[in-house]
Amino acid sequence: MYQVRMSDGVRIAVYEYGRRSRGHSILLVHGWPFDHRIFEYQLEPLLEQGYHVIAVDLRGFGASDRPAGGYTYDRMAMDLYEIVKFLELKKVNFIGFSMGAAIVLRYMRLFRGYRVKKMLLIAAIAPQWEGPQGIDAAQVQALRQLAKNDRPNMAEYLIHTQFWAKPKSKALENWLIQMALSASGLATRHCLEALIQEDGNKDLNAVKVPVFLLQGDQDKMAPPSLGSFLQEKIEGAQLEFFKEAGHGILYEQREILNQRLLEILSI
Repeated sequence: MYQVRMSDGVRIAVYEYGRRSRGHSILLVHGWPFDHRIFEYQLEPLLEQGYHVIAVDLRGFGASDRPAGGYTYDRMAMDLYEIVKFLELKKVNFIGFSMGAAIVLRYMRLFRGYRVKKMLLIAAIAPQWEGPQGIDAAQVQALRQLAKNDRPNMAEYLIHTQFWAKPKSKALENWLIQMALSASGLATRHCLEALIQEDGNKDLNAVKVPVFLLQGDQDKMAPPSLGSFLQEKIEGAQLEFFKEAGHGILYEQREILNQRLLEILSI
Protein backbone atom coordinates (compact mmCIF):
# COMPACT_ATOMS: atom_id res chain seq x y z
CA MET A 1 0.00 0.00 0.00
CA TYR A 2 1.11 3.53 -0.72
CA GLN A 3 -0.59 6.89 -0.65
CA VAL A 4 -1.10 9.28 -3.55
CA ARG A 5 -1.56 12.96 -2.75
CA MET A 6 -4.52 14.53 -4.49
CA SER A 7 -4.68 18.09 -5.87
CA ASP A 8 -6.45 19.23 -2.67
CA GLY A 9 -3.74 17.71 -0.45
CA VAL A 10 -5.68 14.63 0.66
CA ARG A 11 -3.75 11.36 0.54
CA ILE A 12 -5.55 8.38 -0.96
CA ALA A 13 -4.49 4.82 -0.10
CA VAL A 14 -3.72 2.76 -3.21
CA TYR A 15 -3.15 -1.01 -3.27
CA GLU A 16 -1.45 -2.32 -6.41
CA TYR A 17 -1.15 -5.98 -7.30
CA GLY A 18 0.29 -7.87 -10.24
CA ARG A 19 2.08 -6.67 -13.36
CA ARG A 20 0.86 -4.73 -16.36
CA SER A 21 1.66 -7.56 -18.73
CA ARG A 22 -1.79 -7.57 -20.36
CA GLY A 23 -1.61 -3.89 -21.27
CA HIS A 24 -4.71 -2.98 -19.27
CA SER A 25 -5.59 -2.69 -15.61
CA ILE A 26 -8.51 -3.21 -13.25
CA LEU A 27 -9.50 -0.49 -10.79
CA LEU A 28 -11.70 -1.58 -7.86
CA VAL A 29 -13.92 1.11 -6.32
CA HIS A 30 -15.69 0.14 -3.11
CA GLY A 31 -19.06 1.27 -1.81
CA TRP A 32 -20.44 2.90 1.31
CA PRO A 33 -19.50 2.53 4.15
CA PHE A 34 -16.71 0.05 3.45
CA ASP A 35 -13.18 0.17 2.01
CA HIS A 36 -11.09 -1.82 -0.46
CA ARG A 37 -11.35 -4.96 1.70
CA ILE A 38 -14.91 -5.49 0.48
CA PHE A 39 -13.31 -7.02 -2.66
CA GLU A 40 -11.23 -9.55 -0.71
CA TYR A 41 -12.79 -12.56 -2.41
CA GLN A 42 -12.58 -11.08 -5.90
CA LEU A 43 -8.91 -10.14 -5.71
CA GLU A 44 -7.38 -13.61 -5.75
CA PRO A 45 -9.29 -14.89 -8.83
CA LEU A 46 -8.27 -11.75 -10.73
CA LEU A 47 -4.61 -12.17 -9.79
CA GLU A 48 -4.65 -15.87 -10.67
CA GLN A 49 -5.56 -14.85 -14.22
CA GLY A 50 -2.63 -12.48 -14.39
CA TYR A 51 -4.47 -9.18 -14.14
CA HIS A 52 -2.93 -5.94 -12.91
CA VAL A 53 -5.28 -4.82 -10.13
CA ILE A 54 -5.52 -1.52 -8.29
CA ALA A 55 -7.81 -1.04 -5.30
CA VAL A 56 -8.36 2.26 -3.53
CA ASP A 57 -9.75 3.44 -0.23
CA LEU A 58 -11.97 6.39 -1.00
CA ARG A 59 -11.25 9.49 1.08
CA GLY A 60 -12.44 9.03 4.63
CA PHE A 61 -12.33 5.24 4.41
CA GLY A 62 -9.70 2.60 5.13
CA ALA A 63 -6.15 3.96 5.23
CA SER A 64 -6.89 7.14 3.27
CA ASP A 65 -6.90 10.58 4.87
CA ARG A 66 -10.05 11.70 6.66
CA PRO A 67 -10.68 15.31 5.71
CA ALA A 68 -13.61 17.39 6.93
CA GLY A 69 -15.09 17.63 3.44
CA GLY A 70 -14.79 16.60 -0.18
CA TYR A 71 -17.30 13.76 0.00
CA THR A 72 -19.10 14.57 -3.22
CA TYR A 73 -19.22 12.40 -6.31
CA ASP A 74 -17.37 15.12 -8.24
CA ARG A 75 -14.44 15.19 -5.82
CA MET A 76 -14.23 11.42 -5.41
CA ALA A 77 -14.37 10.98 -9.20
CA MET A 78 -11.54 13.51 -9.41
CA ASP A 79 -9.56 11.35 -6.98
CA LEU A 80 -9.93 8.38 -9.34
CA TYR A 81 -8.87 10.51 -12.31
CA GLU A 82 -5.75 11.71 -10.50
CA ILE A 83 -4.87 8.13 -9.54
CA VAL A 84 -5.26 6.94 -13.14
CA LYS A 85 -2.98 9.76 -14.27
CA PHE A 86 -0.45 9.24 -11.47
CA LEU A 87 -0.14 5.53 -12.26
CA GLU A 88 -0.04 6.27 -16.01
CA LEU A 89 -2.69 3.64 -16.66
CA LYS A 90 -3.46 3.17 -20.35
CA LYS A 91 -6.58 1.01 -20.43
CA VAL A 92 -8.64 0.62 -17.30
CA ASN A 93 -11.53 -1.70 -16.50
CA PHE A 94 -13.51 -0.07 -13.71
CA ILE A 95 -15.28 -2.36 -11.24
CA GLY A 96 -17.55 -0.30 -9.01
CA PHE A 97 -19.61 -1.72 -6.16
CA SER A 98 -22.68 0.06 -4.75
CA MET A 99 -21.83 3.77 -4.29
CA GLY A 100 -18.57 3.05 -6.10
CA ALA A 101 -20.61 2.47 -9.26
CA ALA A 102 -22.15 5.94 -8.99
CA ILE A 103 -18.70 7.51 -8.59
CA VAL A 104 -17.44 5.64 -11.64
CA LEU A 105 -20.42 6.91 -13.64
CA ARG A 106 -19.61 10.47 -12.54
CA TYR A 107 -16.02 9.91 -13.69
CA MET A 108 -17.33 9.06 -17.15
CA ARG A 109 -19.11 12.41 -17.46
CA LEU A 110 -16.51 14.66 -15.86
CA PHE A 111 -13.49 13.13 -17.61
CA ARG A 112 -15.09 11.82 -20.80
CA GLY A 113 -14.22 8.23 -20.00
CA TYR A 114 -10.49 8.98 -19.75
CA ARG A 115 -8.59 5.70 -20.33
CA VAL A 116 -11.64 3.55 -19.50
CA LYS A 117 -12.01 0.31 -21.49
CA LYS A 118 -15.17 -1.09 -19.90
CA MET A 119 -17.24 -0.78 -16.74
CA LEU A 120 -18.53 -3.54 -14.49
CA LEU A 121 -21.06 -2.14 -12.04
CA ILE A 122 -22.02 -4.45 -9.18
CA ALA A 123 -25.15 -3.72 -7.11
CA ALA A 124 -25.05 -0.17 -8.45
CA ILE A 125 -26.74 2.50 -6.35
CA ALA A 126 -27.22 4.99 -9.19
CA PRO A 127 -28.33 7.40 -10.54
CA GLN A 128 -30.42 8.24 -7.44
CA TRP A 129 -30.89 6.15 -4.34
CA GLU A 130 -34.22 7.54 -3.22
CA GLY A 131 -36.99 7.80 -5.76
CA PRO A 132 -39.23 5.83 -8.11
CA GLN A 133 -36.53 3.31 -9.03
CA GLY A 134 -34.66 3.36 -5.71
CA ILE A 135 -35.55 2.48 -2.13
CA ASP A 136 -38.39 4.11 -0.23
CA ALA A 137 -37.97 7.31 1.76
CA ALA A 138 -38.64 5.64 5.12
CA GLN A 139 -35.67 3.31 4.69
CA VAL A 140 -33.42 6.21 3.70
CA GLN A 141 -34.50 8.26 6.70
CA ALA A 142 -33.92 5.35 9.08
CA LEU A 143 -30.32 5.05 7.90
CA ARG A 144 -29.84 8.81 8.02
CA GLN A 145 -31.01 9.06 11.63
CA LEU A 146 -28.89 6.10 12.71
CA ALA A 147 -25.80 7.49 10.97
CA LYS A 148 -26.29 10.77 12.77
CA ASN A 149 -27.14 9.48 16.24
CA ASP A 150 -25.95 5.88 16.61
CA ARG A 151 -23.42 4.80 14.00
CA PRO A 152 -22.69 1.37 15.55
CA ASN A 153 -26.40 0.59 15.43
CA MET A 154 -26.51 1.85 11.84
CA ALA A 155 -23.79 -0.60 10.83
CA GLU A 156 -25.61 -3.49 12.51
CA TYR A 157 -28.93 -2.50 10.93
CA LEU A 158 -27.30 -2.24 7.52
CA ILE A 159 -25.61 -5.64 7.66
CA HIS A 160 -28.24 -7.60 9.58
CA THR A 161 -31.36 -6.42 7.75
CA GLN A 162 -30.40 -4.85 4.41
CA PHE A 163 -27.40 -6.72 3.04
CA TRP A 164 -28.42 -10.32 2.44
CA ALA A 165 -31.00 -12.43 0.68
CA LYS A 166 -30.47 -15.09 3.36
CA PRO A 167 -28.86 -14.88 6.83
CA LYS A 168 -25.09 -15.26 6.99
CA SER A 169 -22.64 -16.28 9.71
CA LYS A 170 -22.19 -14.05 12.72
CA ALA A 171 -18.45 -13.92 12.03
CA LEU A 172 -18.92 -12.59 8.49
CA GLU A 173 -21.45 -10.02 9.64
CA ASN A 174 -19.19 -8.86 12.48
CA TRP A 175 -16.28 -8.45 10.05
CA LEU A 176 -18.35 -6.23 7.76
CA ILE A 177 -19.71 -4.24 10.69
CA GLN A 178 -16.19 -3.58 11.94
CA MET A 179 -15.10 -2.57 8.45
CA ALA A 180 -17.98 -0.10 8.27
CA LEU A 181 -17.18 1.31 11.71
CA SER A 182 -13.50 1.76 10.80
CA ALA A 183 -14.51 4.57 8.44
CA SER A 184 -14.53 8.21 9.45
CA GLY A 185 -17.83 9.21 11.01
CA LEU A 186 -17.84 12.36 8.89
CA ALA A 187 -17.21 10.39 5.72
CA THR A 188 -19.96 7.93 6.64
CA ARG A 189 -22.53 10.67 7.15
CA HIS A 190 -21.49 12.87 4.22
CA CYS A 191 -21.34 9.98 1.76
CA LEU A 192 -24.77 8.84 2.90
CA GLU A 193 -26.02 12.34 2.13
CA ALA A 194 -24.36 12.11 -1.29
CA LEU A 195 -26.16 8.83 -1.91
CA ILE A 196 -29.45 10.50 -1.03
CA GLN A 197 -29.00 13.90 -2.67
CA GLU A 198 -26.74 13.45 -5.69
CA ASP A 199 -28.51 13.26 -9.06
CA GLY A 200 -26.56 11.09 -11.48
CA ASN A 201 -29.03 11.06 -14.35
CA LYS A 202 -26.80 13.22 -16.55
CA ASP A 203 -23.91 10.83 -15.96
CA LEU A 204 -25.71 8.03 -17.79
CA ASN A 205 -25.64 9.82 -21.14
CA ALA A 206 -21.86 10.18 -20.96
CA VAL A 207 -21.10 6.46 -20.99
CA LYS A 208 -19.53 5.46 -24.31
CA VAL A 209 -17.88 2.18 -23.32
CA PRO A 210 -19.29 -1.31 -22.72
CA VAL A 211 -21.20 -1.50 -19.43
CA PHE A 212 -22.15 -4.65 -17.53
CA LEU A 213 -24.66 -4.39 -14.67
CA LEU A 214 -24.44 -7.28 -12.18
CA GLN A 215 -27.09 -7.39 -9.50
CA GLY A 216 -28.76 -9.63 -6.96
CA ASP A 217 -32.39 -10.41 -7.66
CA GLN A 218 -33.24 -9.81 -3.97
CA ASP A 219 -31.20 -6.65 -3.40
CA LYS A 220 -32.93 -4.37 -0.88
CA MET A 221 -30.48 -1.46 -1.24
CA ALA A 222 -30.22 -1.43 -5.03
CA PRO A 223 -33.60 -2.86 -6.07
CA PRO A 224 -33.91 -4.75 -9.37
CA SER A 225 -35.94 -1.80 -10.69
CA LEU A 226 -32.83 0.37 -10.31
CA GLY A 227 -30.79 -2.04 -12.42
CA SER A 228 -33.49 -2.13 -15.08
CA PHE A 229 -33.57 1.67 -15.16
CA LEU A 230 -29.80 1.82 -15.66
CA GLN A 231 -29.99 -0.69 -18.47
CA GLU A 232 -32.66 1.41 -20.17
CA LYS A 233 -30.77 4.69 -19.84
CA ILE A 234 -27.19 3.57 -20.56
CA GLU A 235 -26.76 2.83 -24.22
CA GLY A 236 -25.83 -0.80 -24.83
CA ALA A 237 -25.71 -1.74 -21.14
CA GLN A 238 -26.10 -5.43 -20.33
CA LEU A 239 -27.95 -6.39 -17.16
CA GLU A 240 -27.64 -9.72 -15.34
CA PHE A 241 -29.49 -10.78 -12.21
CA PHE A 242 -28.02 -13.35 -9.84
CA LYS A 243 -30.50 -15.58 -8.06
CA GLU A 244 -30.73 -15.64 -4.26
CA ALA A 245 -28.41 -12.67 -3.88
CA GLY A 246 -28.92 -9.38 -2.09
CA HIS A 247 -26.66 -6.35 -1.88
CA GLY A 248 -23.92 -8.58 -0.52
CA ILE A 249 -23.61 -10.33 -3.88
CA LEU A 250 -19.80 -10.20 -3.56
CA TYR A 251 -20.18 -12.92 -0.91
CA GLU A 252 -23.55 -14.55 -1.49
CA GLN A 253 -22.82 -15.64 -5.06
CA ARG A 254 -19.09 -15.05 -5.15
CA GLU A 255 -18.10 -18.12 -7.20
CA ILE A 256 -20.66 -17.44 -9.91
CA LEU A 257 -19.99 -13.71 -9.79
CA ASN A 258 -16.22 -14.14 -9.93
CA GLN A 259 -16.50 -16.44 -12.92
CA ARG A 260 -18.71 -13.93 -14.69
CA LEU A 261 -16.28 -11.10 -13.94
CA LEU A 262 -13.47 -13.09 -15.52
CA GLU A 263 -15.58 -13.87 -18.58
CA ILE A 264 -16.48 -10.21 -19.08
CA LEU A 265 -12.92 -9.01 -18.58
CA SER A 266 -11.67 -11.49 -21.18
CA ILE A 267 -13.88 -10.02 -23.91
